[in-house]
This record gives sequence, C-alpha cells and structure tokens, in this order.
Amino acid sequence: MKKLSVKITGVPKKVHLYTLVDGQMIKLKKNQFGAYEGEFETEKENVAVEVFRNLELLGKLWWLYSLISFIVSVLGIFEPWYDRKCIALECKCVVTLSEVSEIKINFNPLSKSGKAVVVEANSDVIEIKNAYYVDKKAKLRWRLLLAFKIVVWVVAIILAVYFIANKF
Repeated sequence: MKKLSVKITGVPKKVHLYTLVDGQMIKLKKNQFGAYEGEFETEKENVAVEVFRNLELLGKLWWLYSLISFIVSVLGIFEPWYDRKCIALECKCVVTLSEVSEIKINFNPLSKSGKAVVVEANSDVIEIKNAYYVDKKAKLRWRLLLAFKIVVWVVAIILAVYFIANKF
C-alpha cells in the first residue's frame, strides 16, 4: 500500500477548495500554521491530484439561493460574501508514487491569469493544468445579481418615500 501525503499552503482567505486524488475527495485538516494536510492510500503507481475552486454562482440553483439569502438577510445587509472578481482556479497534476510520497502545493496570490500554484514533491510530478482564470459565466451572473439588488433597493426607497409622504 502506497501512501500520499498532501499539504496545501498559502490558501487565500475566503476561498473554499476541493481536493481530489484519483477522483476521490480527500478530507484535509487545518493545522496550527494555517496549512491543510491530508493523506491518501492506494495500490496504484500514479495518481491524479486535482485542486479546484467551485464558485457558488456556477451552481444549478444559484438564483434561488441568492434570492432566498437576499430576502432572509434583510435586503442584502447580512448577505454572505460573493467574490466579485469571479476568479476560479484549476490545478491538475499526475504524481508518481513511491512507498511514502509527499506533495506540497503552495498557492500564489490571486490574479486574473497566471499560475495558480507551485507544486513540490519528493517524486516525479507532471503538471496538466495550473491556472487562475476569470470565469465569465460566474462574472455575468454576479453582474445580474448586482443589478437585481440595485433595482430592489431603488424600489424600496421609492416605496418608503411614497408611504412617508402620504402619511403626513
């Protein structure tokens, strides 16, 4: 049985990552220094390690979740944070395993393009994908959501002024 230790460092704040090894989600635990660590065991010689960010605005029912959270959060005052830059990341590499292999993934600062991570390992690593990019679909949805919020706020202000003016 071969063992792969995964360590992820430098993860930007408010970024939720998914880590897959050979298509299986592995559970990473945060250590006292802010790095995430996990282990994976397999019989295979090579495994595919994939780290990606799933933007909330790319889900099937993004509009329903956004609408409900907007209403429940008192017209968006207490609403959860959305990434207005809509920067997604993809990192996929193939690692050749020895009996005990370690892979360390160091994140670069968020940018609109460029390399997302620096991969270090004690065995051979073949990078397939490694990039930050602006997700155009999520960006369009973010703009639609922002326009909807502005329209609702303008209507709320107009109604408030109308009711206050008619009361006096």
